Amino acid sequence: MLRPVNPLKGSESGLNHIVLPPEIPRIFIDERVRVMDGKGHRWLDLTRTGTLIPRVRQHNLEGGPNIQDFHIFRPIPLEQIDRTVGGYPQNCGYIGADC
Repeated sequence: MLRPVNPLKGSESGLNHIVLPPEIPRIFIDERVRVMDGKGHRWLDLTRTGTLIPRVRQHNLEGGPNIQDFHIFRPIPLEQIDRTVGGYPQNCGYIGADC
């Protein structure tokens, strides 16, 4: 069995004391847009950071009025639902959902 050599716990790591200014996450997200442009990571990044809904409403003239809270989850493909023994529930908000 492998054990970590000299593992750091709690405040020993110093990670408990790092406080980022509120604009830092936005700067990271904006930079990642420029670096990963067109590579299909945008939706994942915005969903992971909890900024999908506000950013779409602010920056997407067509999608902004239509986006809803359930869009943080994508619909499960019908083919996947049909292949699952006993069925599988569709994510809430999409056609076929029981929510």
